[in-house]
Amino acid sequence: MPESRKKKLLCVIWILAAVFLITGGIWNRLSGSIPEYVRVCASKEEALTLPAACSVSASDQNVLLQRGENGVQIYAGKTGTYQLGVRLFGFWKLDDITLEVVDQEYLVPGGMPVGIYLKSDGVMVIGTADVSDINGLTVNPAEGKIEPGDYILAVNGKNVSGKEELLQFIAENGGKDDILTIRRNESVSQVKLTPVNTAPGEYRLGLWVRSDLQGIGTLTYMDQKGNFGALGHGISDIDTGEVVNSCDGTLYAAQIHGVTKSTFGKPGCLSGSIRYEEDLEYGKIVKNTSQGIFGKISENYQKEYQQEAVPVAGKQQVHTGTAYIRSWLSGKQEDYEVQITSLNMSDHNQNKGLVLEVTDPRLLELTGGIVQGMSGSPILQDGKFVGAVTHVFVQDSTKGYGIFIEDMLRMQDKS
Repeated sequence: MPESRKKKLLCVIWILAAVFLITGGIWNRLSGSIPEYVRVCASKEEALTLPAACSVSASDQNVLLQRGENGVQIYAGKTGTYQLGVRLFGFWKLDDITLEVVDQEYLVPGGMPVGIYLKSDGVMVIGTADVSDINGLTVNPAEGKIEPGDYILAVNGKNVSGKEELLQFIAENGGKDDILTIRRNESVSQVKLTPVNTAPGEYRLGLWVRSDLQGIGTLTYMDQKGNFGALGHGISDIDTGEVVNSCDGTLYAAQIHGVTKSTFGKPGCLSGSIRYEEDLEYGKIVKNTSQGIFGKISENYQKEYQQEAVPVAGKQQVHTGTAYIRSWLSGKQEDYEVQITSLNMSDHNQNKGLVLEVTDPRLLELTGGIVQGMSGSPILQDGKFVGAVTHVFVQDSTKGYGIFIEDMLRMQDKS
């Protein structure tokens, strides 16, 4: 190939590579600013902020759209679900937005610490182990057959709900092969394991398991139908890192005894106790999800905790600037000032939709910033409920992440 053609070809390759990188960068920036889901109030004009290069259209005549100084003005007279199409420069399709039109929602902000008891749906496997039999031979009967994160639903046709039942059913089988019904992700299957005789009358399968978890978190909200949401993220197993599949659980009153302040590289935590008393039950947990735990609040606690409900803000109403974390850590209700420094409107990493920084000297003195146990603390802005605290920055405990309240409600509404 002549030298001149080689140079031209190389030049074309460099130009295409540059175009690819530039358009890829533009796409990444745009995708983070375009929400996949928007919740607005019926018969109320609301602004949706989109990049200036983007245009939007509606699939239904009930939805009216108009470009304005503050973004795209949306008006829908009827509740329902609609689709909006987003295009770049009016030509290239970027994405679709699901528009949920609802009546104005109100929530009672929480902020108080709660004790959480969660029971898994089946017995969760956290690992396998070697077992020495009665003759000193070491074997691992579950290796390659059972994985961490599997759930044991039944043994030899008998449903199991806890570790004690699991051990009981294995012992009753007298050393014969055990048939375990397991759930892995969304798939259910049966696995045959040969138990190890570890002592006279004792048999083991070499499994480390867990069937319940306890901890302290923060109640986020209660609605007018008796539903609650808390934490803003799921309860995960400490060993597997997976969100625990739960069948039920309970919220209890919690008593905070002290706060270990956050320091550089080491998040602080709340130290306290859970009051496992029937008359101190705050509610029943019905599901544990990546966006938080949800359930029904008890009637007694609903009557006891009488606070004013505040309107819910959609993502499009949240902005950078001053906001407040509501908390009861001091022993009484306090609203602590924070700054929302950035927003991520996409559906990816919903637990990190907001970045916030604690600026209130009272909270900095009390906790050093955000500490473990504050997950679920309500975030209020402009008199509206906008989100909940989810995580702390390990290297800077004055900063952390939050989830939009819209994303918590969306998960609560899912059956």
